[in-house]
Amino acid sequence: MNPQGLHSAQFDSRDPYSLEEMLNRRAVLNATLKMLSLVIRCDTVSWNYVDAVSGAVIIEGIPAELFDNQTALWPLVLEVGDHPMVLSYLENPLDVTPRRMSDVVSGPNLAKTRAYSEILHPTGSQFQMTVLAGRTSPSGGRIYTLTREDSDFTDEELRVLAGMQPLLVALDPLISQINPSVTAETAVRARTGDQRGEAALELHLSERELQVLALVSKGLTAGACARSLSISEKTVRKHLENCYNKLGCHDRLGAVARAKELGLLR
Repeated sequence: MNPQGLHSAQFDSRDPYSLEEMLNRRAVLNATLKMLSLVIRCDTVSWNYVDAVSGAVIIEGIPAELFDNQTALWPLVLEVGDHPMVLSYLENPLDVTPRRMSDVVSGPNLAKTRAYSEILHPTGSQFQMTVLAGRTSPSGGRIYTLTREDSDFTDEELRVLAGMQPLLVALDPLISQINPSVTAETAVRARTGDQRGEAALELHLSERELQVLALVSKGLTAGACARSLSISEKTVRKHLENCYNKLGCHDRLGAVARAKELGLLR
């Protein structure tokens, strides 16, 4: 465990910040996580950076030893494509209110998801409550997640978390001073190499078309994609039509499958 009690594998000598800045940032984040765990009973509490378009996922939390052993699960948060909490933020990007897992999906429907079988159930985190601290884009943001294994969070606990949101938002610029997108982009490049860029250039796929395709692969409807990207549904459908033509497919399932085959999507 590192001195600040946080998993911090993403920091390396290439980060354009001093050691003092990194330690200060970790100290503030560690104190914030401990504060949340003291105010609201939970098994784990974490700070999460997620971007559905780039595929970037970074998670730091306590107990640190637990999160140190779960880095392999980070990509699954987006790769499973049906994480109800992630989808709730993507489908309604203007809704920044804190929420519980039970607010966005029923127990029986949750149990049918890959997210439940591959992430939530194995880690004992099927009961979740989240609060948004900052948006990086319509498809990405920084979120605190509290989890419990034995019982759901109460209405009162949800109200308490909502009351703490302004403080978490105020602390966000300091906690995110080491921009996770820098590391996230490096991680994406390491994961895909140059294949994604080369394939996209060869097929003449635009960045916006790739964004739409990435969101569609997560199960979002055209309307949800439009809300997430702040564009019209008509524009989304036009981008999809372009993707179909360039990928030689006739529907979204075929386009997503072909894009994954080419390394454009995970």
